[in-house]
This record gives sequence, C-alpha cells and structure tokens, in this order.
Amino acid sequence: MAMRRLGALDSVDPREAWDNGAPLRAIGSSTTCRYPVSQDRSRAVSDFASAVNGIKPTFRRLVEMDPFRLDEVPSPVPDAQPGVYLLSESGRPLYVGRTRDVRRRLSGHRSSAVTRATLAVKMARIAANRPATYTTGNSARHLYSHDPTFRTCFDAARARICAMEVRWVDETDDVRQAMLEIYAAVDLDTIVRERPEAGRVGGYNSFRTS
Repeated sequence: MAMRRLGALDSVDPREAWDNGAPLRAIGSSTTCRYPVSQDRSRAVSDFASAVNGIKPTFRRLVEMDPFRLDEVPSPVPDAQPGVYLLSESGRPLYVGRTRDVRRRLSGHRSSAVTRATLAVKMARIAANRPATYTTGNSARHLYSHDPTFRTCFDAARARICAMEVRWVDETDDVRQAMLEIYAAVDLDTIVRERPEAGRVGGYNSFRTS
C-alpha cells in the first residue's frame, strides 16, 4: 500500500486517514508513524455502539432507584461490590463515581480524613480557590493543617456530602463501568464547568488529567 505523508493532522478527513491506513505525522515532526488499522472498521464501530447501548438499561436502573442518605448506617450496599454510584443534593445530581468497592468508597466520602474524603477535598479546593498544584505545600493534608479557609470549606463540604442522596448500581466489567461513569456524568451534567453556561452549572466530576 502506498504511503502518504501528512503535513498536519487536520489537513485530511481523519476518517479517510483511518480507513486508508494512512501514516500520521505529528504536527511539526518529520517522523511518520503507521498505526495498525482493523480490516473491519464497521465491526469496531458497531461493537462500540453496542457497548454504549448496553449501558443504557444500567443507567436507567441507576437514576430510577430509591435513594438513601450517605450517612445512613448501616449502609444498604453489600461489602466488596463493584459498581457506579451517583450523589445528589435536593434532587440535583452532583457527582458520579466508579469503584471496585462501592461501600468502601462511600465510607471514604464521609470520612474526616482528607486522604480518604477525595470529593470533599475537590469541593473545598473549588470553594477556597486552592487548585491542585501537586506540590507539598499545596497537598490537602497540608492545607487542612495550615489553611483555615480550606479547613472551613472542607468541613462544610463533608457535612454537605454526608447529607447527600445516594444511588448506585452494580457493574463488575471494568470497561462498562468506565463508560457508564462518563455516560452518566455527561447525561446528568455533573462535570465541573469553569465557565457555567446559562441553565447549566455542572457538578464535581472532572476527567482532566495532570
């Protein structure tokens, strides 16, 4: 098959490049890379579409289940149950999470330890305007010990979380679990919005990497 060189990735239709097995060159680079291309692209697209359709019934089970309060004891969630959970406040979805142990993760969310209460830390960072910089002086543990504003915001966030409504569904397959988390976050508008749009304020999910 003849090799094509691309000056920029946006200079061709990416579908054409993929379907023809075209070599792709990173912008500003002279290195040509050939990616393995499936001979049956339509099957791959169909498989992905089937996977998305397959999580829709699970998503409906998630949003339609009767909620319970996060601080409810004992928790109605079985031990060591993998799945996806939804946290809401006064009926408004705020956060979707996935985990190999739903009960343990929910317990962590209501913990007073900043190393376990990851959602409260995220909410406190936003409220106190203390974005993560991944430096020692900016760690959640350091801020809680030395920054009164952050500590107040963390304690307030934890109190909010403990009163939130919880819904959850079991899901043992890692791929479907990941897809369901993203699907639910997008559908329920729980993704953090740095610039809230009219009528869409978002929640506390973020899929940004460092």
